[in-house]
Amino acid sequence: MIVPGTGPGPGRPVAVPAQRNPTPEADWSFCRGMLPQVSRTFALGIALLPRELSRPITLSYLLCRIADTVEDGAGLPISRRQELLAVLQQALTDPTVSLADLAAAASGTGPQDLLVRSADWVLAAFRRLPPGDRACIVPRVEEMIAGMSRSLPVSGQPGLRFAALADLERYCYYVAGTVGHLLTGLFQRHCPGITVARHAELSSRATGFGLGLQLTNVIRDLPEDHADGRILVPDAIWNQARLTPELVFQPPYQTQAVAVLEMLVLEADRHLRTALEYCRLLPRRAFRVRLFCLSSMIFARRTLGLVWRQRADWSVGRRLKMSRHEVYLLLLASALVAPFNSLSSWLFARVVSGRNTLPATTR
Repeated sequence: MIVPGTGPGPGRPVAVPAQRNPTPEADWSFCRGMLPQVSRTFALGIALLPRELSRPITLSYLLCRIADTVEDGAGLPISRRQELLAVLQQALTDPTVSLADLAAAASGTGPQDLLVRSADWVLAAFRRLPPGDRACIVPRVEEMIAGMSRSLPVSGQPGLRFAALADLERYCYYVAGTVGHLLTGLFQRHCPGITVARHAELSSRATGFGLGLQLTNVIRDLPEDHADGRILVPDAIWNQARLTPELVFQPPYQTQAVAVLEMLVLEADRHLRTALEYCRLLPRRAFRVRLFCLSSMIFARRTLGLVWRQRADWSVGRRLKMSRHEVYLLLLASALVAPFNSLSSWLFARVVSGRNTLPATTR
């Protein structure tokens, strides 16, 4: 799952030998080393999970990150990105599919490009997972890839563009809601206490869990995405704020930019409230799983509070995020309250109190 605060980490870069050493230890060692390079905060969360969950969730995340990097595919024609996404989708279930074209398309030097060039390492480790784990993962990653491919702009358009909020949320479902359902399947498989009835309740909230995290990412990253020409805010919100994407983050239009922000924060927080319900439904004895989910959700809500508090900075194009110190403090707080539903709700409210408020209707 693409969680708030993620990004390339400061850890030691992972080097890939010219020829893959086809051993389980080498494949998994590479994947474990790549995770903090592409997502520092998610790597922190993964460390909280029991081993039987940390490995399939790590590999799921890396597969999703490969798909996300291909979808972004700066410099690649839309049709080529769709072809490469189809190759990745086929490779999930067919080990004979060649990944040479996928590797050749990743020409950059960043960790995401390295990950794409090394997709064969990730897939080799993935294929060694128990069949039951793969059965939870494959349909959701296939759904994500198919949705990404359908969402790519028509050739000639500058980038993704959505007409209505529902269109943005459909895209967020593909890139994050699917992950919420993937995790739910793995949790049911590995966590005693998730009965059929409880699994149904979790599943009914899994989409909201993913959308809350992803919409927070959209809000946090909007200044950076805008600079790259990537416009995810739907036209309906621009029209309601009496603003255009071309004018946002220009000082004369701060009031209108804050109006855009407020509408997005309201929607993100609505889904985060569903995410809180999801966390409270997880069995209390599955402490590490509850902590993994609760901390991600708390990071997201704190990020919303931070951006709203500093909306004057956000409205002129400054990207805001939590400090590493605050991440660790919130992780500790989440660990203290995770076993208790009432305290989890208290922390959910507390992270946006005081100076870190949200728009009044979301508190």
